[in-house]
Amino acid sequence: MYWYLHSYNQPSGRIHPVFTCSSNTKGILFGGLGAYYLNDLHVLDISSMTYSSPQQFGDIPSGRATSGVIVGSYLVIYGGYDGSSALSDVFKMDVNTYTWTRIQSSSLPIRFYHFMFLSSYLKSSHDGQISKIFIFGGTDNSMIMVDDDLTFQVESFEYEGNEPSFRTFFGASTLESQTLVFGGKKQDGIITDEMYLFKTGITPSQFTDSFKGAFSVIIILIGISLFATIGYGWVNRNRE
Repeated sequence: MYWYLHSYNQPSGRIHPVFTCSSNTKGILFGGLGAYYLNDLHVLDISSMTYSSPQQFGDIPSGRATSGVIVGSYLVIYGGYDGSSALSDVFKMDVNTYTWTRIQSSSLPIRFYHFMFLSSYLKSSHDGQISKIFIFGGTDNSMIMVDDDLTFQVESFEYEGNEPSFRTFFGASTLESQTLVFGGKKQDGIITDEMYLFKTGITPSQFTDSFKGAFSVIIILIGISLFATIGYGWVNRNRE
């Protein structure tokens, strides 16, 4: 195993961009805060580690630091911050044509520094598992669930257990119907070491192992193991 530093034709430096993979060979980078709030698009060919900057079409979002998720052949972004205002608008981009469309949705609150993920959801024993978009954290600690048909209408649902408090700058990762949330900065400024496991359709539980507090963290689910980098090393914890 090794790290590879890519230094050719890379996008300009930035924080809080959307960066996600639409396939095993294609990475999508959009926006973020650099010298100013950006709305540029860059596509990474993972096999050759080369970037391209395709022309964007349609209703291109304004420059922002935001969050996004791949749903089918679309990149979907919601909310964010543009330097003067917190946002609640929703856009989808076809990852093949790079055409943006604004999605009209009046039911979503303003939110930024949040996490979006696509997860299977056990709605009922009759309906079985269905796929939904979930939005967590940032400037509100409530969990939002919306249809993955890209109409972005909020659906009501109930969950049990220990709901995480308000937090930003946390690490999160989703695998199938489980999402892990670790660390972050709470509303009172405290950097937390809490880890939560959110199971869609199943009672959530909280990990009790002790981690040092982390302001920014990356977590990855591989098989039955969790790996968390906390700045100086890796912690491995088997999932239940």
